[in-house]
Amino acid sequence: MIRSLSIMAALVLGAWNQVHADANEWRTTLEPAAITAYEMQAIGNAVCGDGGFEETENGLSCTICPEFTGNAGSNSGLEIGHPFRGRFSGAKAGQEWIVDTEGCEAHFAGFGGALLLEQTISRPLPGSPAAVLSSKPATAPTNSPLSLIYYKPGFRLNDCLIFGGKDERSLLVCNEADMAQGEVIGHISAMEISRRDITRWRLLRWYDNSASDMARMISVVPTDMRQVQLKDGEQSLQITLAIAENSADSKVKSPKTTEKNVTLVYLRKSQRLFATPETQQLLGEINLLTGQMLD
Repeated sequence: MIRSLSIMAALVLGAWNQVHADANEWRTTLEPAAITAYEMQAIGNAVCGDGGFEETENGLSCTICPEFTGNAGSNSGLEIGHPFRGRFSGAKAGQEWIVDTEGCEAHFAGFGGALLLEQTISRPLPGSPAAVLSSKPATAPTNSPLSLIYYKPGFRLNDCLIFGGKDERSLLVCNEADMAQGEVIGHISAMEISRRDITRWRLLRWYDNSASDMARMISVVPTDMRQVQLKDGEQSLQITLAIAENSADSKVKSPKTTEKNVTLVYLRKSQRLFATPETQQLLGEINLLTGQMLD
């Protein structure tokens, strides 16, 4: 079993790339599809109010910061991204949408947050013939309206993977990053979403200071994140990291540096993801490297 999950590591030569503040520089998943007209209308009505939103390049925007945000009433606007759809609060839950937002929050809250919405279910009146005859749980039509369950500032969900299968509770795994003065600190976490809250289970901390003027350059950056079905039927999460280390002097003398690519493997057990023994060893080595700059 352990052999089948062994971590593949290879040394390759690669250029030391400069860091940019653009969030897509750190994307580990595919760009989401463009938001549809139905999604725009449904989310806009539920979050911004009827007529209180407009289409943007990245999705849609509330023209005024909603009252539940940290900067309520501001005309700076709330950018709303593409929805992730699943059964996040339970395997038998109705269709739920979780959406990343940007704006209406301060830096300490990640300049945005996450919205959890659900599709409205039409239920027959108790005791009515329809209620008596219906033995199946009520389901929402695919084009039914949305209602807002809650908003959580500080949870940024613009680079995420829906983890799960048929008839299973959906688990969201997200990559989040923050940049300041050329240093980027990021985390990959499993987001357990209930009807009341979001719990962040951190899987990995990563770091990159190659855009700074620091004497020592360390880059531990995720480049890919995916769900893989193993031969025994278990679900695994695989994260690929590019690791490089250099000094400012050697960077000037030689624009190329040795880069090490490693793959971390986590197995799903209920709503948690656990690192394999090989991955635990690699995480220890990574934490020693990044800890020299962060701790």
